[in-house]
Amino acid sequence: MACGALSPHDDLMSPRLPITPAVESSQGWIAALRGPATPAREDALARLHRLLLRATRFALSRRPDQLSGLGTAEVDDLAVQAADDALMSILRTLDDFRGASRFTTWASKFAVHEAGMQGRRSAAQARGRLGGRA
Repeated sequence: MACGALSPHDDLMSPRLPITPAVESSQGWIAALRGPATPAREDALARLHRLLLRATRFALSRRPDQLSGLGTAEVDDLAVQAADDALMSILRTLDDFRGASRFTTWASKFAVHEAGMQGRRSAAQARGRLGGRA
């Protein structure tokens, strides 16, 4: 790729946030997320949210029975909500990370859990709406 050429992934990265290679290690993630409000922390938060969003979308795609009454945009909204909730849970529990697995594996479990909760909640609401009409 020529110097200055755009990568196919440039649209995923904010131009004002530098990529921080140190975040690739578990300790790098923890340090970046615990750090002060800097461009490196913002980059780590954005990258983590993208990882969580990918995990929530995957988890929701594996529950078609719970989401059968929802359109694509609604399922995507659920995935975003689940990723947001997972990110907040992770930030609250950073001190609980023991390092038994990679940080990204640990964080992905939050996303899968939140996606499951969002899917079940959505299915229960749909059943309630259908039950109220009968």
